[in-house]
Amino acid sequence: MSRSYDQSTATSKTRPPDRGGRPVPEPGGAGRGSRALQLSLGVETAAGIWLIVATAAFGPSLGLAPTGPAWNEFACGVAVAVVAWIRLSAPHGAPWAGLLTIGIGAWLIAASLVFGRPAAGHPAFSRLNELITGIVITIFALVTVGLALRLKSAVRHD
Repeated sequence: MSRSYDQSTATSKTRPPDRGGRPVPEPGGAGRGSRALQLSLGVETAAGIWLIVATAAFGPSLGLAPTGPAWNEFACGVAVAVVAWIRLSAPHGAPWAGLLTIGIGAWLIAASLVFGRPAAGHPAFSRLNELITGIVITIFALVTVGLALRLKSAVRHD
């Protein structure tokens, strides 16, 4: 059985239906948004891992006498990396979890401006690293939440 294709019902984001009568998305439609979401979440994951590595490499020791800022950066890095990884595996990027990442990024920005640094390690680098990484995380989290919501609404309307 073959169904005829009616161009009056076609949208700009679909091609003629496949053999089963289902619309076929145009190249660069939702797939492009999904790839952008994955790329942005990859950047968030990398930023979280960077916070962990930079804290261990350039900050004071996390050993027996840890400093508050070092543990803050380390914990935020772990949280961002884990949440981004969870969002990568969730359908449509779990926008609600992105709000948590936005909060962590905003916290990193505020903490870098408010809290002092110990003399051990590289305090200027630590503060600047926390500020820049917090800005990057916040921007990409905002982007991923927007992309995830757009993808989720596109799926609902199909």
